[in-house]
Amino acid sequence: MKRKVFLSIALFLFAITLWGQQDTIYFNDNEKYQYQVKEYAPDNPDKITVTTYFKSGKVSSQFHYLCDSERKFDRTEKKEHEEVLFSQTVLGIFFGYTGKLDGQLLTYWENGNAKRIDEYKNGKLITGKCFNVDGEEIAYFDYQTPPVFSDGEKKLHQYLSKEIKYPKDSRKNKIEGRAVIRFIINTDGSVSDIKILQSVSEDIDNESIRVVEKMPKWTPSKIDGEAVRIFYTLPIQFRL
Repeated sequence: MKRKVFLSIALFLFAITLWGQQDTIYFNDNEKYQYQVKEYAPDNPDKITVTTYFKSGKVSSQFHYLCDSERKFDRTEKKEHEEVLFSQTVLGIFFGYTGKLDGQLLTYWENGNAKRIDEYKNGKLITGKCFNVDGEEIAYFDYQTPPVFSDGEKKLHQYLSKEIKYPKDSRKNKIEGRAVIRFIINTDGSVSDIKILQSVSEDIDNESIRVVEKMPKWTPSKIDGEAVRIFYTLPIQFRL
């Protein structure tokens, strides 16, 4: 028995050595996903495979990337991203890189059936198929879709122009500038966790927050057909 155990461990370590470096993160507070593994090809450190697993241990998704550049986060920023952009929402957030998809993008239902089989070449989608939980092919839909305000970006500009009231003190003191606001768009389209990233003045900042707080619901971002929470950054220009 001990010999079999030692042999299994040796084979496992040998397999890791053949593939190259591995990084693993665990989704301790996530009800659906367990962990994610990033693997580097030994002959090409810029070629990366990222695999996410369900709590059951079955594969949820697998991506093949060409890594373009490293992207670093400090601990606070990384934690904030991980709290919102979980699982495969933005894979680069977890492992600190951005890259182009190159090869297959595979996702699966929890019963093990394929949900999506996409083929990418240097960041460009070549072919794609989607399937229902029973394995039957259905109409194709994009893997990731961004959040949409009401009827689109034009409506967002119209909403801001209509709702913003230039604060009296800033008007009186001829204060102008661009306030940058970050908030979360939730799975039901509501907004929360509003923060000022770039301040202009206290009253302009407060007006920016007020306008964002009373926004109508957005169409949420979706990942593989499922609504997800996501950060959204909005610049608002104040000019006299």
